Amino acid sequence: MATFKMKIAGQDVTFQSEDDAAKLLKAMARVEEEPEKTSRFARGGGTTPKAFDPLRGTLGFLEEVVQHKGGAHSPAIAAALGCEPRGIGRRLLDINNVLKSFGFKFENVYDNSKRLAEGGRVYVPKHDAAAALDAVKRKAGSG
Repeated sequence: MATFKMKIAGQDVTFQSEDDAAKLLKAMARVEEEPEKTSRFARGGGTTPKAFDPLRGTLGFLEEVVQHKGGAHSPAIAAALGCEPRGIGRRLLDINNVLKSFGFKFENVYDNSKRLAEGGRVYVPKHDAAAALDAVKRKAGSG
């Protein structure tokens, strides 16, 4: 089979066919394009996006985790946090900071190391989860 050679970014690259080289060039062109603006806010059709309230988010997160003794799946957690499942990580950073301000270590409040094959992460309550929920409820009720 004939091979096709190109020099890309100073490196010699060998392709099995010209079609493979064309696919690579198309992919490289897509990478350089500006991403599409798909959100309603980006198109100018909506109002400003709501800011995430870490205290309210922590309250919703802990309620969801404590309610599911066997563990809450990431879609349920995302719904409680008002985000997409892929955005949970950023919100968890804020939640962990709130927990820290109350004197809790997130390692003692929840465990998110377990993953399901197609369901994403599972957030399992640990021994301090109920106490953390009570503390956050008191603060959220007074604030």
